[in-house]
Amino acid sequence: MEYNLKKTPLPVLTPVLDTVSEQSVDVDITLPDYCPDVQRVLRCTMCPMIYSTSRSGGQLTVDGGVLLRVMYTDSVRSNIRSYEHTVPFTAGFAMRDVTDEVVVCTDTKVEYLNCRVHSPRKLSLHGAFSLYVTASCRGEVRFAYDGGRDDLQLLTETTSLCALSCLCSDSFSYAEDISLNDNPPIEAMISHSLSVRLTELRAVSGKIHLSAEGQLRLMYLSDLEQGSVEHLSYVFPISRVVDCDGVTDETVLRAQLCLMSYDLRRNTDALSEGTLLSLDMRLCFSAFGYEEQAVTMIADAFSTSCDVSCTVDTASCIADLHVDTYSHVERGTVSTGDDSIASVMDLYADGVTVTPSISNGKLILSTKVSVCMLLMNTDDQPVYLERAISFDYETDSGGLSEVVAVDALADSVSYRIVDEHTIELRADVRYTVCLCEPVTLSAVNAVTALEDTAAIRDDSALTLCYAQPGERVWDIAKRYAARPDMLKAENGIDGDRVENAMMLLIPT
Repeated sequence: MEYNLKKTPLPVLTPVLDTVSEQSVDVDITLPDYCPDVQRVLRCTMCPMIYSTSRSGGQLTVDGGVLLRVMYTDSVRSNIRSYEHTVPFTAGFAMRDVTDEVVVCTDTKVEYLNCRVHSPRKLSLHGAFSLYVTASCRGEVRFAYDGGRDDLQLLTETTSLCALSCLCSDSFSYAEDISLNDNPPIEAMISHSLSVRLTELRAVSGKIHLSAEGQLRLMYLSDLEQGSVEHLSYVFPISRVVDCDGVTDETVLRAQLCLMSYDLRRNTDALSEGTLLSLDMRLCFSAFGYEEQAVTMIADAFSTSCDVSCTVDTASCIADLHVDTYSHVERGTVSTGDDSIASVMDLYADGVTVTPSISNGKLILSTKVSVCMLLMNTDDQPVYLERAISFDYETDSGGLSEVVAVDALADSVSYRIVDEHTIELRADVRYTVCLCEPVTLSAVNAVTALEDTAAIRDDSALTLCYAQPGERVWDIAKRYAARPDMLKAENGIDGDRVENAMMLLIPT
């Protein structure tokens, strides 16, 4: 017979899908008539964008597009020009079908991109990017804590764990109109990039108020004849209220705001002489909330009437979790090689990669900031270079031993020309790190009575036991199939262990 144990659930985050797929990009490009011939290719870039994710049954579909940009000098005036081309893609993934709410997170990483020039008007681009997809839903781990029968004796332990209190996701569109104000007008855009970062999260009665900051960087031509290059940096606020059942002001939130895709286009404002830029973007916010929960579990069990068989289950849980934000400024010197530099036309961070580790109580973030530089050499020719500064940022881990997630963004990159072949870079990097303390718990989750086998019991009218100092009362009671509470009361023991060597009377 199996005892009917009472069980308490601990909500946990359950992975449904965690995969990566390499997507190839092969395209032949013929420049349209409005683009001048290619003299020399400066740079080819690939920017994967996610338009939507949809789930149907056991299939997850990701739709997106790859923005390809070719930056080159034209064959007429050697001015910098660019051409953009978008290639759509669709990727499907098999996943376990669940009825609960599923939070899907996507990320992309460019692996490589090669550009081959066949003629002044024809190019071939060949490359690949990795598409990372994770999907998670609400699950639970159940711990037995009570047997409901007098003969079943339970040794219980209570510990504090992090319970998943809420999870939510929200994909939304955001639009921004940008005026050039005093900047020269735009005749042709050369390159642009957009980044977003969370600045504040506030949880109030089932809702998350998020504040974020977007930054658009644009390099453009204000005069096609002269090849005059201009820059625009525009910072704007983003706010959103997201419904999230179960979130409170005490919830520890592991949140992420991802830029899925964006579109930047020019238009002329009919009410003014300034050129407007229309920016449309698609953002995805996801959050997992945790709160402290006391969990009681059974460490051991026996019966006073018969022998029992215990089933022990193992569960991986989180004992503690923290989300912290750090800022760090790093300087590094890079060489331009054989190119003699006269001036810097454009310089920006193309991405930040971080490898986290924890050693001797220190959180170590091994960081690499990739920097793109468009330079003018001493021969008055544009030169494109990519360099990186690498460093380790260390801080206290707060006693936690595992890194759950790291998000890093270069808020700004500045420079100083040291000499014709050397540039000093200064990168301001912001980290958001989620740390946890994982625990593996073993607990009795099922007890079966072996009714054909009676518990070992001395039939004597009086049973005595000599106890050693520090011996557990539970172990003594289990040895003689006696109730631990009666053993304590009979011998005047207050704690769970025998303090001094003594003779104990075993109650029947």
